[in-house]
Amino acid sequence: MSTTTTSPPSQQTKHCQTCGRIISPNHRNFQERKHCSKTCSSTRLSAIDREIEETFRRLATERGASGVACGEVEKTCTSGTREGEENARTETDAQKAGMESARWRERVRRAGRRVLVLDQPAKFECVQGGKVVEPSFAKGEWYVRHLSR
Repeated sequence: MSTTTTSPPSQQTKHCQTCGRIISPNHRNFQERKHCSKTCSSTRLSAIDREIEETFRRLATERGASGVACGEVEKTCTSGTREGEENARTETDAQKAGMESARWRERVRRAGRRVLVLDQPAKFECVQGGKVVEPSFAKGEWYVRHLSR
């Protein structure tokens, strides 16, 4: 009978500094890596990204156990900036508006994942369908909830 020991998850799990996703331990130079991909390493966080993070923190803290959905933060942060979506006249305009919407959605999700995994000590958790999940693998609508300890 053989027994295997594993190190605690916090020591073997690293998260990307840009998007908050898990960095695979199979990458070369795993211990030195700060980003999951070349795209993330070339992307610099802007003031808007920091504002989105603060919006997540503020709304999740205010709402406590109910949490805040990514879609709500997206609407809060983009109100007034995507007026062209409703006024799209041609199919090309509608496609451009849809692509911009997808970019914003991913930007908000990246900020949410950074809040969840990079804030130390952990103050928030990712909830989907009433269960706590790893934000790297959450699909669809998920919530950031303040930990009540």
